[in-house]
Amino acid sequence: MDKVLVSEMEKNNIDPEITNKILKTINAPNFVNNKSAKVKGIPSADNKIIVDLSREIKWEVNYEQAKERLSKLTDTITLDGKKISKNGTITLNREELENIGLNLLPFTSLGILNGGSATSYVDYKKNSLYNKPLFDYCEYLFKDLSERYKNSPKGVAPAYINFDYSEGYSFLELKMRSLLIKAQKYIDTTGQKDLGHLLFQMTSCNNNDQLVNKFKEYANSNILKKLADKTGIDITSPLTGVQPLIPAFTHSSLGKNRDIFTNADGEKGKILPLPGGHGQNFHVLRNIYETLYKEGKRFVYLGNVDNIGFNIDFAEVAILALSGKEAAFDFSFKTPVDVKGGILVYDENDRLTCEDIGLAIPLDFVQEEEKKGKSILFNCATGLFNLEYLVKNIERIIESLPLRLSDQEKDAGKYSQAEQTTWEIIGLLDDFIIFGVDKYKRFLASKLIMENLLISRTGRIFSYFEQNKNDPMNSISIKMRKGLDNIFDKEMQFGIFDN
Repeated sequence: MDKVLVSEMEKNNIDPEITNKILKTINAPNFVNNKSAKVKGIPSADNKIIVDLSREIKWEVNYEQAKERLSKLTDTITLDGKKISKNGTITLNREELENIGLNLLPFTSLGILNGGSATSYVDYKKNSLYNKPLFDYCEYLFKDLSERYKNSPKGVAPAYINFDYSEGYSFLELKMRSLLIKAQKYIDTTGQKDLGHLLFQMTSCNNNDQLVNKFKEYANSNILKKLADKTGIDITSPLTGVQPLIPAFTHSSLGKNRDIFTNADGEKGKILPLPGGHGQNFHVLRNIYETLYKEGKRFVYLGNVDNIGFNIDFAEVAILALSGKEAAFDFSFKTPVDVKGGILVYDENDRLTCEDIGLAIPLDFVQEEEKKGKSILFNCATGLFNLEYLVKNIERIIESLPLRLSDQEKDAGKYSQAEQTTWEIIGLLDDFIIFGVDKYKRFLASKLIMENLLISRTGRIFSYFEQNKNDPMNSISIKMRKGLDNIFDKEMQFGIFDN
């Protein structure tokens, strides 16, 4: 590799060794990129492998097996033997599951995938195509927000915008508050305070310093400080793994053989540093997973920072613990705004797997299935892992997770991006659970600023929909805003713990 290019890469925090490895992989004759999955069917909830948590829960499990699994963790949780059925099972409702999950908090940790800077979030082209008339109506709001956060980590951007356009609390602040509220509930219930590391994260070498400084500021946050003092938990010092960057590669229109993209923003010789996808977490966070396991943690959540609904669900933790499965994943029923991500399918071998729309499954297929009336389960990018299984199988997972190459056309130019997608791990697992969840409680994600505005339903957005009530996104925006209010009330409990 050219010395000048290597020097330029190092200045941009790009790892030359990983870059070389990726180039060899994607230029190898046997490299198969974005191969469409052979889809056999679309699954539906069966309350065994796919458990619907969006409604009233009645979850059945073998009593003796569940009791044995709990005994390996703690002796503080008991199952009601009077509820055993003739076939030896016990059926638990949400309240019972949440009580079990609460008592498992010392064994649980939440992992945040920060990724790189908010490139897609502030990208003009992507946002303008989201809903063109709506974008035109509030373009000045987009420009104001994009200018402020174009060089910032996504997590420090406001998770919502108030009706008067003032900024709400950041994605990271909301995650930390949720954890502190759960910790306070655990302490109030049990009298115990030893909860270990409740939070860990993956940053990138491009934004880690910014995040370190921001976490110092969050120690005095209006919604965190009093809770942190009450619980004695330093939530602003998470375990951290730093993801190296890789460069963008040349677009497919320039030929099958790829090279490093050196024309970013139209400047000759300029390279574009990018994260290599959240799937790299298994390599980047490997030591952290091992540290958490040694600490006594047995369940770890993993999800994207920009999803306001991504927080610990005690019922989910309980089901995974009682079932003994390898992992569990949140999926919600797809809506028109769910355009970037994966869906749940049966492959030709009748295995459940998650495949990305556009990257691995043609968009045409998804649209045809929707026209037939099929309910598509859309990946919420939230996983809950049995940590013992994860630690024991981490090497195999790192080596087996697919590498995907996708063409991009953004403000920086036409290039291709190499990524590993975390959720393709589903195809590598043998025994897992899918949680069917309420989108408006668990999946309020802001991949773009326009999605943030749609969820927030600020004055300008409200005004647009008052004039365009038949726009399909109007009803979605109303539901999203109700979901946000529900999270404020139930999950964040604003005002209750702040006095």
